[in-house]
Amino acid sequence: MLLSINPFKPLNIYTDELRQKYQGKEQQRNPPHVYAIANCAFTQSQASTQEQCIIISGQSGSGKTEATKLIVHYLSSMYQGRNNNLRQPMEVFPILESFGNAKTILNNNSSRFGKYLHIHILHGVVVGTSLSRYLLEKSRVVFQASEERNFHVFYELLAGMNDWDKQELYLQGAETYYYLNQGGACDLNGKQDKQDFQLLVQCFETIGLHGHQVSTVWAILSSILQLGNICFSSYESESFEVSRIFSETEARRVGSLLQISSEALQTVITHRVTETTYDRIYCPLSVESAIESR
Repeated sequence: MLLSINPFKPLNIYTDELRQKYQGKEQQRNPPHVYAIANCAFTQSQASTQEQCIIISGQSGSGKTEATKLIVHYLSSMYQGRNNNLRQPMEVFPILESFGNAKTILNNNSSRFGKYLHIHILHGVVVGTSLSRYLLEKSRVVFQASEERNFHVFYELLAGMNDWDKQELYLQGAETYYYLNQGGACDLNGKQDKQDFQLLVQCFETIGLHGHQVSTVWAILSSILQLGNICFSSYESESFEVSRIFSETEARRVGSLLQISSEALQTVITHRVTETTYDRIYCPLSVESAIESR
């Protein structure tokens, strides 16, 4: 077991020289360190052929994500073999942070999901990684408490994308979007959203996402922001209050981004669909229900 405290500043205790010091050494021969935990897990996995599990737990802001990075970096750098074509597991972390981390009251870079990272080792060499995610805070996409932000990727997209591409995706400033401005914290001191967007693009390329695939990701993110700005009006139909989309501009933008017709979008957002064995039933929604279902 290792107890660690997040110092909230860089420390000169994670160097290449120090990694070499812990590689292959017995745990008691060096001071306590996250590298010692990583090396112990690796050594036992090779000696016993049994899978090892490192559990990293703690309060928000305690350094769980950074400790995970250090362990993965240690294993991938010390035991990657001679395969230069192996994609470094570290390249995935910026993507995970962009799409899964957000500012909360307690932590400016809080992971809003749990992850199980499986490092695959063959004959003492790291040959790949796989990841499962748990308990992603999906509700943050549509609601943020005061002084909190949505997931980082939305702000990075708006800060880092060039003006031409933003125009193609109907993107404006973060303050103009309901899904981004609720917490009143669109700007985050100490976080370079523009630079982080460039890093995100580089990581996409590293894992093999290019061209149309990346453009589709941006289009989906933009459509989410446009959906949050859609307004509804109500009218009476057969003695029931039902809803319809009032802001046609945003509806047309969402339709264009998702490549669906405005009529189809209108139906999907303002109706609850129930499928039976022989039919599909559309039940009109009230304004309140339409806002919740979008």
